[in-house]
Amino acid sequence: MLEHGLAGFSMFTLAIVSIPAGIIGILFMTTLGYQLLPSRKTSEDSFNESSKEYLGEVVVEVNSPLIGKTIKEAGFNELNDLYLIEIIRSNGERIAPVSPYKKIRESDRLIFSGMISTIVELQNIRGLHVETGTHLRLEDLENGNASLVEAVVSHQSSLIHQTIKQSKFRAKFGAGVVAVHRNHERIKSKVADIVFKPGDTLLLIANNDFLNRWSTSTDFYLISPISRPHVVNTNKSWIAIIVLVAMVLLASFNLLSMFKAAMLAVICLFLTQTITFDGVKKHLQFNVLLLIACSIGIGIAIEQTGTAAYIANYFILLTEGIGVIGAIIVVYLLTTLFTEVITNNAAVVLMFPVSLAIAQQLQVDPMAFFVSIAIAASASFATPIGYQTNLIVYGPGGYRFSDYLKVGIPLNILYLLITVTIVHFTWL
Repeated sequence: MLEHGLAGFSMFTLAIVSIPAGIIGILFMTTLGYQLLPSRKTSEDSFNESSKEYLGEVVVEVNSPLIGKTIKEAGFNELNDLYLIEIIRSNGERIAPVSPYKKIRESDRLIFSGMISTIVELQNIRGLHVETGTHLRLEDLENGNASLVEAVVSHQSSLIHQTIKQSKFRAKFGAGVVAVHRNHERIKSKVADIVFKPGDTLLLIANNDFLNRWSTSTDFYLISPISRPHVVNTNKSWIAIIVLVAMVLLASFNLLSMFKAAMLAVICLFLTQTITFDGVKKHLQFNVLLLIACSIGIGIAIEQTGTAAYIANYFILLTEGIGVIGAIIVVYLLTTLFTEVITNNAAVVLMFPVSLAIAQQLQVDPMAFFVSIAIAASASFATPIGYQTNLIVYGPGGYRFSDYLKVGIPLNILYLLITVTIVHFTWL
C-alpha cells in the first residue's frame, strides 16, 4: 500500500473487523463448532492402548556370543523392521537412547519398538531369548536419564521426506523413536523406514536435555511439558514485555511507523542481550521468506503486464448483479483458497494487485478490499496445512483432514459474512 502512495494500515485498522470476528468465532467453537468435532482418541490414548503391539523385550542369554559386542557390531542398527530404544541392565541400570557403540552384557534386556510379529524373528539370533509377553508400559521406559517426549514434525522440518535411518535421527537428536502416529493411525511396521511427513506425531524416548536443546528447533512442534523448569531470567522477561508495549504504543500513536518501531524494538532487545543472534537464527524461516519474495515478483508481474486489470474486469463482469459486495466476496473467497494451500503472506501479495485494480475500476475505497484480503489470509481453518497452529493439534488431537473441513468451512464462511458486513458499513 505504501509503495502505491496509499496511507497503509494503522496499528488497529484491522481491529474493527478482527475483534468482532474473533469473539463470534469463539462463541461458534464453544457451541456449534464443538458439536461438529467428533470424539476421537488423542495420540497419547492410542499410544498407551496399543503399547503391547509394538513394545518387545529380548534377553541376552548366558554365554551369548553377542556379549562384549557393540550394538553396531551385533547388527541391531541394521534391522529393517525393528528399532532398539532402550537397554535395561541386570543391575537395574537403564540406557536410553542407545548409542551404536554401547556394549552388550550378559542378561541385558533389550527393548525394541516394532510389530510383535517382527520382534519374534530375533529368536533366530543365537544367544537371544524373546519375551513375547512383555509387561512393560510406556511409563516404564522412563528413567532418571531419559523421559518420553511427544513431538509433532513441523511443516518446515528438515526430516520431511526422509526415513528415520536416512535422517540419522538418534545421532542427530539424541532420542529414539518409539512409535509414530499419522492421520489418527499409528504406523505399525518398519519403524526405521517410515518416511516423515508434516504433522506426524512422534513418541520419543530422549535424554532429559532434549527439550532444552530442541525446543526452538524448526524441526518439531514440541508439545510435551518440560519436566524440569528452565531457569528464566525474570529481569530479561520484563525487558521484553516493556519493549513490546513500547513498540505497540509508538506505532499506535503514529510516533513511528510500524517498521521503525519494530526495528527499534529489535535493537533494544539485542543491546540488552534479551535475545541473541544464535537464538534469532533458529527462528528465521528462510523457506517462507523465499516463498514471499517469489510471490512479490509474481505480484509485480501480474500488475505490470496488465493481468491484474484483466482479472479485475472479469471479476466485475462476474459480479455485475451484486456490485461491489459481490466483488469483495469473490476476492475474499479466492484469498481464502490461496491461504489454505500457501502462506498467508504470499496470498496477500498475489491478491493485492487484483484487489487494487478492481477498486480502481469500481471507483471505491480500496481499503475495503485490502482489509478483506488481510482478514481472509489470516482466517484459514479448513485444512491442517492452512497455518502452523492447525498442524500442531492435528496429530496429538487425533484429528483427520475431514474434521478440519467440517468445522473450518463453516468458520471460514462465518468470518466472510462478518468481514463483508463490517467492511460495507465502514469503507463503502
